[in-house]
Amino acid sequence: MFSLFRENVRIALDSIRSQLLRTILTVVIIGIGIWALVGILSAVKALETTISGDFASMGANTFSLQRYEFTTQRSGSGETKKINPVISYNDIREFIDSYEFPFTQTSVSFRGTSTAEVKYGSEKTDPEVSVMGVNQFYLQNSGNCAILNLQ
Repeated sequence: MFSLFRENVRIALDSIRSQLLRTILTVVIIGIGIWALVGILSAVKALETTISGDFASMGANTFSLQRYEFTTQRSGSGETKKINPVISYNDIREFIDSYEFPFTQTSVSFRGTSTAEVKYGSEKTDPEVSVMGVNQFYLQNSGNCAILNLQ
């Protein structure tokens, strides 16, 4: 049995020596194929990681309920329908209590004004400061990282 294996190896090596150009081309083509496959898989993984990170930084794992400009709409029969009604604090509390899921956090924010001058003692800010009321999850959910500390 061992002699049969040795004979097969000898025949294979003789074949490689007699057809050297064909052997080199085959090895090069296999190498290029493996190199291309590894390159494509690496590029796809890098692209997936980049896109996933970009979406995560934009808040792809969050959604926002907002009230836009309040308008009314009249139908032909004279009925008035409110479009985008005011979201009250009770509506927010009801939402938070009704939709409690594991690993979720509901942030609440309200823009008081976008043209305010904030004063504390003898110090004051520019008159173009946005004043917002937020809860403890707002910074984490919105991706903002600046905190104004007036102490």
